[in-house]
Amino acid sequence: MTRTIFLVLALAAGCSQNPPAPQGKVNFQDVPIPGGLNYDEGYGNATPSGNIRVYTQELSGKKRPEEIAKFYRETLPIHGWTVGADDGRKLSFTKKEERCDVEIASTADGVKVKVKLDYGKK
Repeated sequence: MTRTIFLVLALAAGCSQNPPAPQGKVNFQDVPIPGGLNYDEGYGNATPSGNIRVYTQELSGKKRPEEIAKFYRETLPIHGWTVGADDGRKLSFTKKEERCDVEIASTADGVKVKVKLDYGKK
């Protein structure tokens, strides 16, 4: 009986007019989010194993761009990422067959950060 109720509720949730995005706001262990930033939006896909990820995170907060760049320069290599291009506002990292691009933009309120994960080195 409990299983039947669960199944009916699960099916009903799946038929709602505005279903949630499959991934929602995903936090990846090897791509941490700097403290003090808000996770505004996340979208994309990842295989269940997490081996292939195509995902974008959009963050914002009251930090200086230099603080954010320093965070990613120091933190991603700890998680196995290799630093590639770095002009202070656009940083690129690679890890096995993945690429992580970080774009940092100044705003009137602080910063906007876009973190893109993609499969395949470009």
